[in-house]
Amino acid sequence: SIFLVAVFTASTTYMLTKDLRNVQDPIVAEVCLFAVGVFSSTLMPTIARAMMIVDGIPQYVLISIYIFVQPILGYEAMLESVAVPSRGRFVPMCSAGTVLLNAITGIILWGDWDVTKSHVAYICTLLLIFEGVYLISDYDFFAGHIAQKREKKRKLIGQTKEETGFLLSDSSYGSLADTIEMNNGAI
Repeated sequence: SIFLVAVFTASTTYMLTKDLRNVQDPIVAEVCLFAVGVFSSTLMPTIARAMMIVDGIPQYVLISIYIFVQPILGYEAMLESVAVPSRGRFVPMCSAGTVLLNAITGIILWGDWDVTKSHVAYICTLLLIFEGVYLISDYDFFAGHIAQKREKKRKLIGQTKEETGFLLSDSSYGSLADTIEMNNGAI
């Protein structure tokens, strides 16, 4: 929990002292806002849970921290709307980061691993969440691989015409009727 507080405090201090709308490198703004958003999304439930466990002055301190952090989160959301260039990548990344950090915090700090009946199901659930987040994001890990595969296929199609006299059809080149027409009626 000290790590959560330290990262949240450092990123929040940076966010409040720098103008993230006009930074030289937009990645700096994204990383700072990512840290504030993800660590606060993990820290707030942890503080809320701790508020219910302790009594007296520690509980009042936790309530004060909780109330103090809420306007900071509002400011972070406003900055995020103008400082982040790709919301289609940033929002899913924050969601995945929050889920991962909450899972790690739950396992390490709150002992969720000991009360989980099926560790395989716990891990599989997290993997399904990450897959869903990936599918809704703008980021594509496999774009380069798919482009290379298409290029090889196009080269193969071109070579096939030269070597065999026939042009093979690909979905990007048209229908079977177009292929027959290009091959002078031969399939």
